[in-house]
Amino acid sequence: MNFRKIAALCLVTMLLAVLPIWAANTVITTQTPKGPYPGTVSAGGLDLTWTAADTVNGNAFVMTGHEILLMWNPDASAHTVTISSVSDVRNRTGDVTNYSIAATTISAFNFVGLTDGWQQSNGQVYFSSNSNLIKFAIITEPR
Repeated sequence: MNFRKIAALCLVTMLLAVLPIWAANTVITTQTPKGPYPGTVSAGGLDLTWTAADTVNGNAFVMTGHEILLMWNPDASAHTVTISSVSDVRNRTGDVTNYSIAATTISAFNFVGLTDGWQQSNGQVYFSSNSNLIKFAIITEPR
């Protein structure tokens, strides 16, 4: 093989190795609310951090079975969200497809106690939106 063929083969191999990185969902960190006896609560201590939807790669969070997905549409127009399911023990799926969130509305999906049918093989839940104006926050049930 000549040098050009080897260099081209190396370049293609490197590109294929990093392509999955570009396609990875944007993972959102879960948040555990304080209470019922949090002690002193400082200013901002009860606030949620909202993350804009990644309309290119989609979003994900690491599932433990104690989460609630909050979806906020602060816009004046409706936008949609899709939550991707996987086959459960009975081979059922049940994607929440293009769920319309009305303007200025907060919606919620409860995963508490439900890993089967939602947890992907990598331990995450996948969800996406058609607009980066949609904001997500994942609450972990305090234990």
